Amino acid sequence: RWLNETMARQLEDHHVLGAAVVVVSDGEVVLAKGDGYADIASQRPVDANETVFSIGSTGKLVTWTAVMQGVEDGRLELDRDVNDYLTDSAVSIPDTYPEPVTLEHLGTHSAGFEDVFAGMVTDDPYEIRPMEAILAEHRPARVRPPGEFVAYSNYGTALAGHALAEQYDASFTELVDDRIFTPLEMDDTTYAQPLPARLESRRAIGYTSQDGDYQAHDPVIWTLPPEGGSL
Repeated sequence: RWLNETMARQLEDHHVLGAAVVVVSDGEVVLAKGDGYADIASQRPVDANETVFSIGSTGKLVTWTAVMQGVEDGRLELDRDVNDYLTDSAVSIPDTYPEPVTLEHLGTHSAGFEDVFAGMVTDDPYEIRPMEAILAEHRPARVRPPGEFVAYSNYGTALAGHALAEQYDASFTELVDDRIFTPLEMDDTTYAQPLPARLESRRAIGYTSQDGDYQAHDPVIWTLPPEGGSL
């Protein structure tokens, strides 16, 4: 009863049409339920077992899980200069400061990059270019020595995913599919853009609330590599 009342109030207060909530205790799902609508036009309700959501930057946790698998394998080192993993790539980090940028800096958002949004999104998923090209073209400046300040960085996470892919000579999405999603039977989880047809029909539509009206909008298409937020 508490959960039902709380979810209903939260959705109303924050003008959210639909959401899913899952409660887990000791590794077991205690409750999984949907509230509201995934698509208001067709009156399709949110189903916790069927509806798929874009979870944005929460997907970065999967990137860092994959990177830490590389550390466990001995292929990657947290305190090593990232440029050591980019010798065959068009991407490189300039020697702006004496201290190199490491995977630990990237993982703690303390690499010292400026915060830029250029090149991150597009209206057309078919405009997405290879990870290497985007990272090389839209490399932010190093404005602080690494390790001194925390500043959220989409670029830093994407760069770590690229370093991982370069080290394994495979695409990031292939690595994550093979090493995380498939073993965990996460069959409804993907970084793919556009969304596969089997999942598109189950997608929760995003809405913007304005003056009591809800306007549907298309999903955000990330041109920055998928580690940034397309999960």
